Amino acid sequence: MSAYTEEYVQRLLAENERLRLLVDGLKAESEAQVSNLASLYVAVTSVHGALDRPSVLSSVQEIVTNLIGSEEMAIFETDAARGRMTLLASMGIEPGAYQEISIGEGAIGRAAATGERLIRQEGGSLTDDADAALTACIPLTVAGRVVGVLAVFRLLPHKGRLDAIDIDLFDVLAAHAASALLFTRLYPASDGIGGATA
Repeated sequence: MSAYTEEYVQRLLAENERLRLLVDGLKAESEAQVSNLASLYVAVTSVHGALDRPSVLSSVQEIVTNLIGSEEMAIFETDAARGRMTLLASMGIEPGAYQEISIGEGAIGRAAATGERLIRQEGGSLTDDADAALTACIPLTVAGRVVGVLAVFRLLPHKGRLDAIDIDLFDVLAAHAASALLFTRLYPASDGIGGATA
């Protein structure tokens, strides 16, 4: 075999290896995208499948725990007329300090006032409390109106940091949890919608 032929074969082998690595990378990326889409689908159907307020709140808590990776959260409902937010549900935090928050007060109140979210991809502080412990404050909006706020505190130790799918899940929750909460406020199960009928 000539040196030219051997060099050509080596180049073909190197190109073949490069293409194999590229295909493996694309395959892994597409599998991750399918997994991400499945997570988003589960989140949307879980929230919309709930027709009463406790079920909606429980669905949001499960999504945050199982898909985002935090067992410290609070869900608030805004009362614009009173300029306050009321704690609807919490997990893993001391709820006393969060029963009512003025709209505009602290990071959670600012999210309600401005409609802007706070996301710390590295997670909230492991040593400090209050605003420093927040990983995310997600305004829950319907037609541009903030109807609530989801506050996510420290991430689970194995989680480490937020990734792109977590940000997508926050976007899904911002819209779908908001509409589900508004629906359950306007049409409680006791009115016969989604509840037991006599």
